Amino acid sequence: MGLLFRLTWRTIVARPTLTVLAILLLAMTTAMLYGLIVSASVISSLRGSLINELAVEIELADYSDSTRFALAETLRQRPDVLSVKSLSARDVLEEAEQELGESLRDVLSNNPFPPILRVKLRNPAPERIELFVDEVAAWPGVLQAVYPRDLWRKFDAWMAALRGRVALIVGALAVIGWVLVGLSLRAILKNRRSAWQLLTMLGIKPRDLEFVQLKIEIVLGLLAGLLAVALIHLGLVAASWLLLSSIEPPSGWVLGCIGTALLLAVLAGIWAPRPSKDS
Repeated sequence: MGLLFRLTWRTIVARPTLTVLAILLLAMTTAMLYGLIVSASVISSLRGSLINELAVEIELADYSDSTRFALAETLRQRPDVLSVKSLSARDVLEEAEQELGESLRDVLSNNPFPPILRVKLRNPAPERIELFVDEVAAWPGVLQAVYPRDLWRKFDAWMAALRGRVALIVGALAVIGWVLVGLSLRAILKNRRSAWQLLTMLGIKPRDLEFVQLKIEIVLGLLAGLLAVALIHLGLVAASWLLLSSIEPPSGWVLGCIGTALLLAVLAGIWAPRPSKDS
């Protein structure tokens, strides 16, 4: 076993440039493939959170408290409504000031915000929300009923892109990267072919050399997998910073990423000649 370990190590360090290139190519290929999976999972999770936290805002034309309270009570009686929050025009103005971090009362002579009812639906779904909004918008005394429809459509567009052209582009680049990894591995092993042929003449079994090749692939896959994990983690940190929100990746993504790199590394071995065929 000691001889086989030394053979593995010497083969890896014999062509350091090719070894580093293979690791980098494999890491980028893995990061693209598993990054696509993580991205789809994160977007789906964000979309689910949006659905659960989604509130329909019903803007009222009547500023009287009695009308607002009556409509709020009517909504609370509906089986599809989870909660109703009643906000006066003054409350809406104060919310806007908190979001802006500045007082608007010195700028505005009159409060331009209407009173609203903020409604959360029970078991919301896109179709149910649309039906609810269309129904409530037709009620007397209601100016409009709105929810973040544009943001919803953006999530749907992102998911469609990930499943469509982005997946095709990433898949094509991943195949190219994987082929280049295989060719790099082939060059690394070809550099040691003479030494391995000599060892087989001295009694080393080709099966043992195939085991050495497998260990080389595992080492490359493990290192590339760790590097891919770091790349995806940096991507998640950057996305969290841009969105000003913490993004939680799917559970087990680290092991999944490393496992993907190991699988690609072993499969890349098909581009390298087997020791048993050289003997």
